[in-house]
Amino acid sequence: MDETKKQVAAGVGRVSSARTVGGVLNVLLIVALTRLLPRDEFAVVALIYLVQETINALGPLGLPDAMSFFVPKLGQAASRALGVHVGRLLVGLALPYAAVLWFLGPSIAAWIDMPQVALPLVLLGFAVIADFPGQTLAMYLIARQEYDGAFWATLLFYVSRFASFVIPAALGAGPDIIIGAFVGVALIRGAAYLVWF
Repeated sequence: MDETKKQVAAGVGRVSSARTVGGVLNVLLIVALTRLLPRDEFAVVALIYLVQETINALGPLGLPDAMSFFVPKLGQAASRALGVHVGRLLVGLALPYAAVLWFLGPSIAAWIDMPQVALPLVLLGFAVIADFPGQTLAMYLIARQEYDGAFWATLLFYVSRFASFVIPAALGAGPDIIIGAFVGVALIRGAAYLVWF
């Protein structure tokens, strides 16, 4: 029993370290973008990033985290089925946010007098649809006590998200390309969900 507790503590510690790295990368992202982008382009990217983080914080309603409670109580087949259903629920929760971004993004951009955010807001709708179900993977792996997989899934998410913003900005790309690269990473995360479940 004590050995199991040690393994769980070590595994959770690894995943927490990946999340800590992610928090540091989030701070470094803003610092890097302030250095790499002109002020007006930084304003666009920062606004889209803020919208994305807000939607990500509120939209999933804690469903990915709830998997860590239910999965250990179920067998492997039922756990996978739960992952599929949670992913579908998350797509359903993402649809209203994505619809607002797709259909009202240009109007919102005009309303805040920033026409240059119209396309990035529309693109962000695709990221929301793909990213919501993708959030289930790390929590599913934690619940199955597959801590190495959860560590790498979490770390790769944060590193790839950081790179999707910083690399295009360092190459001189504008906000549309930067947000497009971010959407690409979100689509990969969504594809990982589809492959896993």
